[in-house]
Amino acid sequence: MAVVEAMIGANALLFMAAEPSENRQIVASLRKIGLLSGAQDIGAWETVPGWVTDGVPAPHEPDAVHGGFDASIEEILHCVTDQGASIVQPARGPLQPLTGSLRAASGYGRAFPELDGREEDITGSGAPTYGAGSNLLDQAMCASRGGLPGQPDEADYASYPDGCWYEYGGRDKAEYIYWLVTTWLGCHADPARAAMIGEEWKLSTRQQLLEGTEECPSGDALGVALLQDPRFRLPTRKLPDGKYLGPR
Repeated sequence: MAVVEAMIGANALLFMAAEPSENRQIVASLRKIGLLSGAQDIGAWETVPGWVTDGVPAPHEPDAVHGGFDASIEEILHCVTDQGASIVQPARGPLQPLTGSLRAASGYGRAFPELDGREEDITGSGAPTYGAGSNLLDQAMCASRGGLPGQPDEADYASYPDGCWYEYGGRDKAEYIYWLVTTWLGCHADPARAAMIGEEWKLSTRQQLLEGTEECPSGDALGVALLQDPRFRLPTRKLPDGKYLGPR
């Protein structure tokens, strides 16, 4: 309930647009009524109802959008973990986040500061700093990048050290926790899917998270520890398929 209460407190919401032009209209409307900071967007063209059956994703489709991947798996998880960080900065686009922290978020970042508390501001700018600091998510993500701290701009890193399995800037921890959770749940095990995402995320199965690969021999021990930490109750049981039955 802590995550749900945090989302309610942040006015968290998910909106779906039928096409990109409608997305822009919805963003403008939410901005006017002061709800954009808690919003996460998703496009109808990105979703694939029925992509998951009994916890198992459909095979990769090379000719389909995103290989046939159902983007609601990603965007709804962003809504739960971090969408509050997607505060608008007009110069960077309608939903370009300002930081890679979940701390300003609606869900896990607010509910569990020990998972993703902000680092001390050492710049005097009022912005969070990034690095292998005191919070657990920051440490895990930093390790996944070969010790490189997260930064708002991917251009800060032209290359990554050997052995990295997460090579991405921008939303940093928001994307890291998405890759971590969905890999554990089996989203990316299809070899064609693994090849498609390989420039950004290199551990595509649960076994690889646990044991590593030839390219990334360490595996993601810190990330796996987060997934298995009972304090946070991250979603690790089964891929959602849109079929739910609550208490009667």
